[in-house]
Formats: sequence, C-alpha cells, structure tokens
Amino acid sequence: MIYLARPAEPEALALKRAEWTQRWIEIRQARDGRPWATDAARVVLREPLLAFSFGKCAYCEGRLGGQVYLEVDHYHAKTVQPELVFHWPNLFPACQICNQAKGERDHGGQILKPDEDDPEQFF
Repeated sequence: MIYLARPAEPEALALKRAEWTQRWIEIRQARDGRPWATDAARVVLREPLLAFSFGKCAYCEGRLGGQVYLEVDHYHAKTVQPELVFHWPNLFPACQICNQAKGERDHGGQILKPDEDDPEQFF
C-alpha cells in the first residue's frame, strides 16, 4: 500500500451524487437486489479511480485490468453509512480479493485510508 494523493472530485460525480445516493438508499430499503450503482455511475467512476491509483488496487497494489477487474471499494461500507455511497473521499479502487476481505463491516476507521494515512509510517 502506498499513499495516494486524491484528485479533485469528477464533475460528473458531483452533478449526479445526490440522485445516485438517493437511488441507493431506496434500493437498500426495498431490498430488491438491484446493484448499488448504475452502469452510467460505474463509467463515471472507473477512469478517475484508475488514474488516482495508477491502475492498481489501493490496498494490495495489484494491477487492475485484464483479468483483475476494478471494484469500487467504499472505505466506510455503503451498508453502514449509505449516505457516503457516492462521496468521493469514501471511494477507492480495489481488486475483488481486497474488496471482499474488507467486506461490509463497520471497521470504525481502523483500516488505513491511503489518501490520508501514509502507509510508510505503519510498515
């Protein structure tokens, strides 16, 4: 894990954040099984997240693309803090292994946040 300097929020995300967040909250309440993000939201997030992390998982630094697909990780789980589901500082690019290992648990900020914590100080 390396420190990642977070770029400015993508303009398209800023424009759609409230709408997409409300959609997620409604899906969560209805428990209807729809995915948390629309295809349009995933397109908006994909390139900025890949650029932010130099095309790597924010946690293990494994290369994303090809056979290892980008998953959008929510530092604070979307099930724990649904209002942060599209909050730019809460989003990280992750590989499936890291994203699933972190899961939907409430870690209370006990996991390093690579855009705020310098991992070098901890390793």
